[in-house]
Amino acid sequence: MNKNKIITYIKNHHEITRKEAEKIIKKEKTATANILNKMLKNKVIKKIGEGPNTKYIL
Repeated sequence: MNKNKIITYIKNHHEITRKEAEKIIKKEKTATANILNKMLKNKVIKKIGEGPNTKYIL
């Protein structure tokens, strides 16, 4: 469910930040980071940038 919300957001906006993902899935920082990391590991999304400038794309 959360993964689908993130994917839909990226499709509509071309990218997402962790903070944007937190708001969309209504989870705290750590839980959101864990979801994003699992999506990265499974090659569902790609990471661009580092630190506060990190964004995720499909």
